[in-house]
Amino acid sequence: MDYLGHRGRPELSDDETARAFFARIDEAFHRAAWFAHAADAPLFSRLIDYDSLRGCRVLEVGCGLGAIAAEMARQGARVTALDLTWTGVTSAKRRFGLDRSRASAIQGDAARLPFADASFDFVWSWGVLLHAPDLGAALAEIRRVLKPGGDVALMIYNRHSVYNWFGIIARYGVLRMQLLSKSVPDLWSRYSDGRDIGGCPFVRYYSAGELRETLAGFDVIEMRAFEQKTTLSKFLPRGVRRRMEARIPDALMHALFRRLGMLLYCRARKRG
Repeated sequence: MDYLGHRGRPELSDDETARAFFARIDEAFHRAAWFAHAADAPLFSRLIDYDSLRGCRVLEVGCGLGAIAAEMARQGARVTALDLTWTGVTSAKRRFGLDRSRASAIQGDAARLPFADASFDFVWSWGVLLHAPDLGAALAEIRRVLKPGGDVALMIYNRHSVYNWFGIIARYGVLRMQLLSKSVPDLWSRYSDGRDIGGCPFVRYYSAGELRETLAGFDVIEMRAFEQKTTLSKFLPRGVRRRMEARIPDALMHALFRRLGMLLYCRARKRG
């Protein structure tokens, strides 16, 4: 997932090329996640209390190209970035090297985390565990490696979202009659991430209630949904979408999508 239309990652051995590539990634991510930070603030600073993480051991499960892991490291956290893919791990390592950050990146599986019990103060996972075939196993592993009283913050896809019901099930399943030959999970995998390149091997959507039930051993602190402004702008001509998105009031987005947004966000604390 490169946030640039799946064009792939260029050769990053040259520092200037690498910095320019990561800057484009971060700008697109910053714009899409309008709800997670002010326009001139660090990435995801409304959802991550960077001050509280200084000097703490932090794990990101599914770091992708390393945007959030790198920001946590720049803000003083002792970051370990884990990803299932070689591309994710090498990208995060390259970012850390450019920043000279105190951080590491490891290739591994969320359902079998290669860390000792109670190793981390905080675990972050954004849009990753929805690809895990066994969400419960992944959350159990996160609980295992968290210290008592440590928090996990994560985002998965919301089953009760406008996008799920109208953008996938109604559009493709009913109007195009694909439910005659495919299951709803098949449609999720085909039309969620990477739709233009054939979809993903595995995507699942969960309700808030299902997520709460799966968070055994945690106390849920916050649960809400967010939506990207492209949901309202995608019917406009491509050349005016960004300008129109800038004019959509944040308060309107929160009012419309607090429960019905595609991005189901949860923060929970491990019981002692």
